[in-house]
This record gives sequence, structure tokens and C-alpha cells, in this order.
Amino acid sequence: MDAQPQNPPATIPRRAQTPAPNYPEIPDRAQAIIESLARYELLQKALDSALPETMVRIEGKSFRTKAYWQAVALALGIVVELESETRSEVNGKVCVEVVYRASLGDRFAQGDGACDFGEPKILQTYHNVRSRAHTRAKNRAISALIAFGEVTAEESHQF
Repeated sequence: MDAQPQNPPATIPRRAQTPAPNYPEIPDRAQAIIESLARYELLQKALDSALPETMVRIEGKSFRTKAYWQAVALALGIVVELESETRSEVNGKVCVEVVYRASLGDRFAQGDGACDFGEPKILQTYHNVRSRAHTRAKNRAISALIAFGEVTAEESHQF
């Protein structure tokens, strides 16, 4: 007995009728990404040129300072809020750990910072240790939000 081929159903199940998402072609998306990154690099260069006094060179590399990140946050309307601060003891040294949240519209980023009494090139007072932890966390939050995501001058061991 030969099996007869079955006729396809008269109607396609509803699920199969749902059209595929209308994604742009990959080359179009790639070109848009490349153009977006180019505009982003122009923004970085324009900000660096507008704020030269907030840039420092350490061992031949440029770093953005706390003043840079504060100016950018102010200019863009970024809100920076303290989320947490803890004081602990690590290897017998007081350590301050801080987390800030930077937000702009519906986007946000967190930045953490820590500092302890063992760090070089810092006057060993609680105020200075705490202040450096706060500066690091704020800088990182702002930098992460606008996607610079880099080490700031205050984090360099030479600063």
C-alpha cells in the first residue's frame, strides 16, 4: 500500500502567519553604528578641546579629571546621586567604598569607588581617603553613563 502525500492544510496556523520583525539589513545597521561612533568621537574631541584645563598628561597619556566629569554632568543635565557608602577595614587599613548612580532621562549607570589608608600619593587622613572614594565613584558613574568608560586622572597612581 502506497502512502498518499498529504495535502497541506487549507489555512496556515495563526502563529506562522505572524510576519518577521522588520530589521534593517545588517550592512545598513553596520553603517549606522559606524556613523554613530564617529559622531561620538567628535563629541569627545569637542569636549576635550572646550575643557583643556580639565585634562592632565601623565606618563604621556591624557586623562580627564574630576572637573571634566563635573562640567560634562552639568552641561548634559546628568543627575548624580549617592547610593551607598560603607567603611570597613581591609588588611588592617580603613577603607571607604562608595556607589553613585548617574542618570539622564531613562538611562542610568552606577559607578563604584574605594580608597584606603594604604594608597600612595595621598595625605593619610580619613577626609582624603573618603573624598577620593567619592570622586572615583562619581567619575565612573558619569563616564559609564555617557560611555567614555575610562580611567580618570584621579585613579592614576601618578596623580
